[in-house]
Amino acid sequence: MVCRAALCWAVVYGITGLAAALTGSSLVRFGPASGPAALDWAVVATAGVAGAGAAAVVRPWGRRFPATVVLTLLLGAAAACVAGSFGLLMELITLVFNQQVDSPLSAAHQVLAAVGAVLLIGAARVFRDSSGRACPRCAAVHDAPARLVRPAPGPAPRSVRWTAYAGCAAFLPYIAMKTAWALGATFAGVTGADILSAAREQGSSGVWPTLEAWGVDPTALCAALGILLLLGLVRPWGQALPRWTPFLAGRRVPRWLPLAPALLGAATLAPYGLVGIGYAALGSAGLVTVPRGDFPSSADALKVIWCGLGGFCGYGLALAVATRSYLVRTRRCCAPVTERREAVPPASGSVRPPATTGRLRAAWRAAHAPVPGVPRWARVAAYAVPFAVLPSGLWRIAEVVFHVPLNESGSGGAGDLPSWLPPQAYVILLSVVSELLAFTAVGLIASWGQTFPRWIPRLRGRAVPVPVAVVPAALGAATLTVLWTTTAVLGIAGRTLQGRPLPEGNPLTFHGWHLAVFVLCYAPLLLWGPLLAALTVAYRQRRHRATATGVHPAGSSIT
Repeated sequence: MVCRAALCWAVVYGITGLAAALTGSSLVRFGPASGPAALDWAVVATAGVAGAGAAAVVRPWGRRFPATVVLTLLLGAAAACVAGSFGLLMELITLVFNQQVDSPLSAAHQVLAAVGAVLLIGAARVFRDSSGRACPRCAAVHDAPARLVRPAPGPAPRSVRWTAYAGCAAFLPYIAMKTAWALGATFAGVTGADILSAAREQGSSGVWPTLEAWGVDPTALCAALGILLLLGLVRPWGQALPRWTPFLAGRRVPRWLPLAPALLGAATLAPYGLVGIGYAALGSAGLVTVPRGDFPSSADALKVIWCGLGGFCGYGLALAVATRSYLVRTRRCCAPVTERREAVPPASGSVRPPATTGRLRAAWRAAHAPVPGVPRWARVAAYAVPFAVLPSGLWRIAEVVFHVPLNESGSGGAGDLPSWLPPQAYVILLSVVSELLAFTAVGLIASWGQTFPRWIPRLRGRAVPVPVAVVPAALGAATLTVLWTTTAVLGIAGRTLQGRPLPEGNPLTFHGWHLAVFVLCYAPLLLWGPLLAALTVAYRQRRHRATATGVHPAGSSIT
């Protein structure tokens, strides 16, 4: 499957490169400048090499060629794709905080190249494992019947752990420098106000100034998350979630979850940092002149380069080492069929942490577990209602509380409120209450919607009368259906619920991505009423059938 995907990718990549070369568009950029046209033809050549290698793996005629030739084609194209995806991490950070990239075409090419690198490496591994006596599942050589299992979680070797700790320490000067600026201090002759002013001039969105106002630098926050990722790659909790994790204690971490950002970060930060500290070393030795940029002098610029690129280099190299160790330690292996899965030794001698339920996790399961007789569609509908309400609440919180620029008018978006009520508190309270109301739909399939829970005094254990549940649910379903359907129809017609034209600043008057985000967040509310109505009808029918057969909602006979 991965080989065919690699072949399809090669076709798409080649067409993209050919179109860019013929139209004069540049897929590769060096900062603000466009790359030479020859690089577009290099993309076409890379796609041709990748396509030839992938076709040799997929088609029978590929076996006529030596395995070394096919592997060279695949890995060579993969290396070119890794080089083509350089800078993708920086583009993602820029997109998150500035909500734009320097060149959408170049960013799309970087994403396409990164996907191709993964597919080509996977195809090379499949071809290598299938071309010899190695097991096609685990790449090991064994004669006895075996089955594929995952090794138990364990820490990385001591040398890898200390390398990771050194990489974390290398990032601390960078975090300290950026945090000092966020707190308004002066470093290298530049104050925090200067940094914030420069960020606004470069078009940073409301996320950056908001975090800076709280004393948190966004890039320092990313560095802290990177340290957490690096530690997870060398500790057992990076393979199985620890016991204190709510609802997920003891569960295995999907292998791709830490590996995707780790591979991207290592491929970007390690070469970027190596080149940067080489340049800084030449500048410190006086062999090259370091431009001062926005700093008072070249010496101040060198301080920032050493703190920033030195941290990138140390962290990137440590991340590469830890990522390779994680790949080896979490690789699935084959065990003899006579052995139990638990008998497979851990990667480095650690014991798998036990999975504990806990009161909170048990309460979560009890609140969501459906009673016998609930059809599958009803379970899906009940679980979908809270998720249909969630995007609108997140949109309100992001705009009003975190000042994310989702509103073209630039207003807070909280409406006309009393002076004593902070809009942030109102929006958070509104979103929480909406989610709690949406969660009542789960009660129409769960036991607590048919039998009063134990924490309700004088009613615990008693059956919930059918009208007590059906009447409010039916009224709510009718109200929500009429309200949101009418709002949507009038909004499309450019009218409010009162029949007046939409005022300036109404989200439905937005344009571009502002309008698209608002519609994506609020359109699911149209499903709230119909889903609740269907669940109410199913609840009433199920309760009436239980009464006709003489079965108590709790499971015992009523006769």
